[in-house]
Amino acid sequence: MKNIVYVNYVHTLWYNNDSLMTKIDHFEGLVISSMARLSKRIQQKITKPVETPTKKGRPGRDFWLIAIICLNLFILALGWSELDTPSLLMYVLLALSLISIYVRKHVNIPEKFSPYLDKAGLVTIGAACILFAYICYVKFIS
Repeated sequence: MKNIVYVNYVHTLWYNNDSLMTKIDHFEGLVISSMARLSKRIQQKITKPVETPTKKGRPGRDFWLIAIICLNLFILALGWSELDTPSLLMYVLLALSLISIYVRKHVNIPEKFSPYLDKAGLVTIGAACILFAYICYVKFIS
């Protein structure tokens, strides 16, 4: 660092002399390039910290999600003949959205398909909520 400051000082001091200026400019470039090489060597010698991979939950860790999926499928199986069409459709959409959440968390899917799975989960949960509001309106308000 002292060399660069010194060269800059000499450079400004001998600004009017052209022949000396080219020598000083060349010297300044050599100092900067040698310092750049030295800093590159130092960076290469420094060991990079080892990155620990983020722990992804094992497939058996989402007990609540699996329990809700099973409960939903159990209600669908038992109430298939008793439930009306909007209720059946609501439970099917809810099951699809929960299964898409489980797949997104635990299955290694390509990054290309991940946004589509997210959107599909949001659309199905939104449609299930709309159907739930419709069912409540039909049964309790009208």
